[in-house]
Amino acid sequence: MPSVRILNGDSSNRTFRLRGGEQVGRDPTNAIQVQDPGVSRRHFQFRVEGPNVWLEDLGSSNGTYVNNRRIDRHLLQERDLISVGGIQIQFSLSDFPGVTNSSSSDEVSLGSFGRGGTAHPGAPTEEDDQSVVLSDDAEEEEAPEDYSMDASIVFDPSMLTQGIENPQAQAEALQKRLSIMFSIAQALGAVRSLQELCEKIMDELFAVFPQADRGFILIGDTFDELEPIVIRNRDEKAAGKIQMSRSIARKVFSEKQAILSQNAMEDDRFAGGASILNFRILSLASAPMVFQDETYGLFHLDTQDRQRKFTPEDLNLMVGIAAQAATFIKNHKQAEARANLERYFSPDLAQSVASGEIDLKLGGDMKTGTVFFSDIIGFTSMSENLTPTEVVAKINRYMRYMVDIVFKYKGTVDKFIGDCIMAVWGVPVALEEESVKAVCAAVEMQNALFLFNCELKAENATPIYMGIGLNSGSFVAGNMGSERRMEYTVIGDNVNLAQRVESKAGRGMVLITPSTHERCGERVLACKLKPVELKGKALPVETYCVRGVEEPPSPGSQTRTIMTSLPFAIDAWAPDCQRGLLVKVRLAPGTTDALGLVVFEQRPSVAQLKLQCYAPEMPSFTVDFTVEGEVQIQAKHGCCFKGKFNYAGTPLEDLFTSRLYVSEKGPNEIPRAQTPA
Repeated sequence: MPSVRILNGDSSNRTFRLRGGEQVGRDPTNAIQVQDPGVSRRHFQFRVEGPNVWLEDLGSSNGTYVNNRRIDRHLLQERDLISVGGIQIQFSLSDFPGVTNSSSSDEVSLGSFGRGGTAHPGAPTEEDDQSVVLSDDAEEEEAPEDYSMDASIVFDPSMLTQGIENPQAQAEALQKRLSIMFSIAQALGAVRSLQELCEKIMDELFAVFPQADRGFILIGDTFDELEPIVIRNRDEKAAGKIQMSRSIARKVFSEKQAILSQNAMEDDRFAGGASILNFRILSLASAPMVFQDETYGLFHLDTQDRQRKFTPEDLNLMVGIAAQAATFIKNHKQAEARANLERYFSPDLAQSVASGEIDLKLGGDMKTGTVFFSDIIGFTSMSENLTPTEVVAKINRYMRYMVDIVFKYKGTVDKFIGDCIMAVWGVPVALEEESVKAVCAAVEMQNALFLFNCELKAENATPIYMGIGLNSGSFVAGNMGSERRMEYTVIGDNVNLAQRVESKAGRGMVLITPSTHERCGERVLACKLKPVELKGKALPVETYCVRGVEEPPSPGSQTRTIMTSLPFAIDAWAPDCQRGLLVKVRLAPGTTDALGLVVFEQRPSVAQLKLQCYAPEMPSFTVDFTVEGEVQIQAKHGCCFKGKFNYAGTPLEDLFTSRLYVSEKGPNEIPRAQTPA
């Protein structure tokens, strides 16, 4: 029988047999639960059609990949590798050793959980598994509750002393209950995940209400989306389905009413429920988790203790605890939403979106900005020599460097397409000098990659090389998709052109279009290449290979400071050449002497260096570099030296003086993988 094995993460080495219909995602109600920040609540699903097993993406945010290719629907073959976020899953047409039987229940419920509230995704649905079932009422009319209260009103401490006439006893009771509220607030403040939060809430409820025998917490943005997060039995050996009237649950959630029943066995609303009859529930209490008129879920307790049924003051205390829980859930969801936004937006922009200052509603508008694409050159061949886990780990390390630089220059990560990064500057809000910022990010990314490759080589790992392409202009920007699944993105001919240009960029190159070059003005130093034919364009397109971005001058200063990305090496064409990269230049007026910073893979042994430039769009040339000292860098490997050189008579003279060097080559004449032999 077809099966899958999880290769890494919290569920590493778990195996599951596939019968069809199994959903995979972070949510504990999935047949196969995987925990990773890049995995959606319901990420993808398996479909069994005769002898074939299909994998279908469920509109996930980060996509589903099979053998490193993004798919929407895919016919699985033996040993296919499925990637979601940082999780790797192997498929087999037969059982893996230790496979777990998984089956789905025909009963409509809100999930199946193991004892004590711990989820067991993919495990068999046994009779003693715990689950919460919202059962339809036998009749539409509801019998009145023993006691109910509006949970949306401000918590009333006076209710804590209801029925206590002695003033001293009232004070003691009030102090005790308020102390409980304070201790719960402290306990909840220490947790981080939603699951841990709900587990802690249930711990506190069982501690505050010792008569409670069972309880559960349902979380959801709407009533129909309620899902159990925690199910708890004081007696861990006890199990079974917990039934709750759908109309009562709806009243608790939708009408924000806390409800108490002190005679559940005799209540017509519950008399037909198997859990009431078998468990002999004598009293139950339910309260919604409400914060500022928003309901985030509900919790429910019931008891068999005839002598200690829940009382109105118990319900009032539950409402207070529920309000505290709602506050923490609200904060947790906001933090989670902000964290998700910060994966794509710079932190300040993410904060504006999360606070509602920027409304990313469904639909699009015409915007003007700069679109960026980067791509790892030779990714397929690199992947063939690594295990899937090694590929993911390597790409994730690379992405962390690159995404931080995008955010540093106020860009927005539109999406990750396998090893490709798509980013945009100028949306969702206009950005001053957005083209310059985008080009600065691209140049710095190439420089950062040089140092990252120093790390990889020190680990005896294969280095990574990338090409980058940018284009500026107008495009449609907005939330595309449906109300159930939206993605903020940009589309249009100018977006496509940026990707076409990137496909022509070789190792270490940043290619830009004439529109981006024009918008950057004199800030950019570039080599103008011969026009190249691009898909979708009737006429050849000019491109510019950026080799530097000039910083704004200091007031009153005539010195020019330029962030550069120019490859130099000692004995550049020797097999064991010492690689270097000119990353910054300071130019004084009236002279061709320059002060530069060069990063090297290894520390040079002499102070007088003859550096050879191997930028593929330029003819090879050498400069004498006199080392003046070492500069500290924030990198584990590699080193940086400052020194002087003279660029007279070299292509750098045109580049530094007129900010433009006209190359005799076009992108098609520069192989993408070109590098010193």
